[in-house]
Amino acid sequence: MRYPYFSAPLVLFVFLLLPPVSFGWPGDVIRVVDGDTLVVMHQGKQVEIRLYGIDCPEKDQDFGNSARDLLKALISGRKIEVTEKDQDQYGRTVAMISVDGSSLNEAMVNNGYAWVYRQYCKDRVCGSWIAAENEAKKTRKGLWNGKVIVAPWDWRHRKKAPQEHAVVEKESPVILIGG
Repeated sequence: MRYPYFSAPLVLFVFLLLPPVSFGWPGDVIRVVDGDTLVVMHQGKQVEIRLYGIDCPEKDQDFGNSARDLLKALISGRKIEVTEKDQDQYGRTVAMISVDGSSLNEAMVNNGYAWVYRQYCKDRVCGSWIAAENEAKKTRKGLWNGKVIVAPWDWRHRKKAPQEHAVVEKESPVILIGG
């Protein structure tokens, strides 16, 4: 059977019209570290994953445990799919995570337990995540129902700052006179 000469260009054209497809790998969650970090088994190795484009309250911060518990609940007993985006300064894989075809990253924002990390979120999905964050704020979901709301990057900076700029006062020596 002979194919017309225009078949290859036509196939290429149709392929270029398709949305970009990123390929992920399946994984089993071993441990949830906090609201935006988990450890996954992949090809017999443990891989620490940082959720792309979001930042959740730290463990010692208000709502930190709630964010971690929500992440656990969203993945409990389910297979996940990891689509790697980058590697962070701590050697963690930065990734989009899907659970049953839905974005785990986005679910954390929708439920009000994550900020869109605008400094690092550069994908086209980030715009819809920002809209979801604004909706969570408006409806006071999750951490947005708190009295004092501190972004995790500000909380980390404040926690580190006293150590960097601590002023140590010298104590006067104690002098004992007499016996």
